[in-house]
Amino acid sequence: MKKEEDGLSALGRLLASAGAALALAGCAAAPTMVELQEVRGISAQTLQARLGEPTDKVRLHDGRSRWLYSGQPLGLFVYAADFDTDGALVDYRQMLTMEELQQARPGAWAKQDVVARFGKPRLPIQYYALQKREVWSYRFQYVTQVAIFHFQFDAGGVLRATQMSINCFEDMM
Repeated sequence: MKKEEDGLSALGRLLASAGAALALAGCAAAPTMVELQEVRGISAQTLQARLGEPTDKVRLHDGRSRWLYSGQPLGLFVYAADFDTDGALVDYRQMLTMEELQQARPGAWAKQDVVARFGKPRLPIQYYALQKREVWSYRFQYVTQVAIFHFQFDAGGVLRATQMSINCFEDMM
């Protein structure tokens, strides 16, 4: 009995250490809110020198450009850096918030609108053949819990529905 308890406690310590290492690695890669406020007005080249290559680059409808720094699939953030037509940074914010996610407009948005807002999906894409629906999912922090926001697209790539689920990350992998 003692030997089994020692094995379990050793396993527990190992898992806790691994979890802490992963958490620290994720924090090191994520820009902080202080950095977000300090960088307005800088050039794209200066931002890239500070934060590295963005995970996604998109052109917005109004001619501005957006760089996305995604922590997905395991992280809970996607930061957007918006540049004006002259290449100066005008906005830098966390996109995976309820306020941002709830702006999705079924029937009006398409896949490219979701990519422009939240980046390419990095969780496995689900496909439901009978409904002819493709589902993209993004992990985010919802109050004190990890949640997943789902975007459901029809066969033409038009957003048809959104849904939020709590604590189902294990089901996605």
